[in-house]
Amino acid sequence: MNYSDMVPNSVWDQATFYVVDVNGPAIVGLPTRERLHLVTINVDNVHNNASDHGKPKVMPAQIRDINDLKSMYPQQFDKIRNFAATAKLHIKEDAEPFVDAPRKCSVHIKDKLKRELDSMVSQKVIRKVVEHTDWCLSLTFTTEKDGSICVCLDPKRLNDGLKRCPHKIRTVEELNPKFANATV
Repeated sequence: MNYSDMVPNSVWDQATFYVVDVNGPAIVGLPTRERLHLVTINVDNVHNNASDHGKPKVMPAQIRDINDLKSMYPQQFDKIRNFAATAKLHIKEDAEPFVDAPRKCSVHIKDKLKRELDSMVSQKVIRKVVEHTDWCLSLTFTTEKDGSICVCLDPKRLNDGLKRCPHKIRTVEELNPKFANATV
């Protein structure tokens, strides 16, 4: 039996969701929640209904796309976060150091790639290595729809040489007791 058999006159609706790491209003706005039948509004005028000390409550702006999110929360986008601690990579005793050959880059992209690397250096995402090294990953990049460049490394050979931290994922049998008295 499918959902449309259980709920007569049901219809499909499509909604776009954006997942961001911010403290703020729900991304699923009121119109979308109403269309998906997640809430029902039983008042005539939501905007003037709620007040705080006699002042009309300011309702959050409707989020239609990623650009609305960027304009509402500019401090949450397009910046690099600093980590509080230094990451330590533990290399296997039998790992052999390597230097990947540099990948080719089109002449018409070279200046844009250089600007992006300089920007990453200034943001302290990467640092320029001027001394000889036994380990060197190859650089690759993609051109985004807006014309910007996303720089990546190919860490496959480095990952092969790293010690792994054991992490066990719990089974359903281990998790079930935690949900014994759950109602939602």
